[in-house]
Amino acid sequence: MTRSAEVRQRRGFTLVELLVVIAIIGVLVGLLLPAVQSAREAARRMQCSNNLKQIGLAFHNFHDTYKRFTPLGGANVTGAWGWGSAILPYLEQGNLYTAIGAPSILDVSNLLPGRIVPNNPTGALGTLLQSRVPTYVCPSDPVSNPLNDNYGNYGASNYVASEGVLTWAFTGTTPNFVPNPPGRVSIASITDGTSNTFLIGERDRKLGIGGLWAIRRATGGTLGGAARERPNVPFLGNRGATCCGNDRVGNVDVCRRGGFSSMHPGGLNFVFCDGSVHFISETLEADPVGATIICGAPPRSNFLYQKLYWLDDGLPVSLNQ
Repeated sequence: MTRSAEVRQRRGFTLVELLVVIAIIGVLVGLLLPAVQSAREAARRMQCSNNLKQIGLAFHNFHDTYKRFTPLGGANVTGAWGWGSAILPYLEQGNLYTAIGAPSILDVSNLLPGRIVPNNPTGALGTLLQSRVPTYVCPSDPVSNPLNDNYGNYGASNYVASEGVLTWAFTGTTPNFVPNPPGRVSIASITDGTSNTFLIGERDRKLGIGGLWAIRRATGGTLGGAARERPNVPFLGNRGATCCGNDRVGNVDVCRRGGFSSMHPGGLNFVFCDGSVHFISETLEADPVGATIICGAPPRSNFLYQKLYWLDDGLPVSLNQ
């Protein structure tokens, strides 16, 4: 056979062969894409866990200095400084802490007129309170806006403190604030054990409405969370500038705005009072009574979620439940 005849007999792929190749490539991409997405989420979850680890260490460094954990906030009034501002020096954010005036959460004078943060501050302070603090941002939160428009467009945080451990440093009303004994929490106060008690947990801005890192605004839920219903139950109320009305299930104002939630598949991260970080399943046992409470404290009951929440309920805990 001549060379010219050989050339004439050569041919390309048939349509069927091309379709088979394309189908195989499609199957391979379909198998690979979920693996890539899973790997990315694993990296985001690890970063979130590292954020909480840093926050837990900051709390313990604060405790080493003051012989107590930082309270939830100065007082349950709008404009009071919160725990997120108090631990800034221990998160390598000392410059930001100094720039906002180095406000001591333990100093009652910071709750008085002229010292408390006014509504919608302008100028340099307003700009600083809109800062994005990377340690307070979970990378799995799909809301990228660094400001929380649910709470006055201050700097957003994806982490809130357990109100079963932390509460306000002072109680009362302006100008008559007095020390609040339950707000003075040390390691010795956590009689259920620091390894059995939540300290800080997640709240995203898709299922939940997030929080603020600097101050209390409108509600204590800007700084803290409560284990009423199980975690990752979606907030049903209004969002944005009209937040947080209509937060109801039937006729019950369930305060889901004050819950814990995340966009990690299957659960969320908590740092415990001993500084360890654990991934808690969204299906862990929770007291059904919590879903019927009208913005009150979660029940002290023999359900794992509630037992991990309270610092002194005296009930035995096993994370393997």
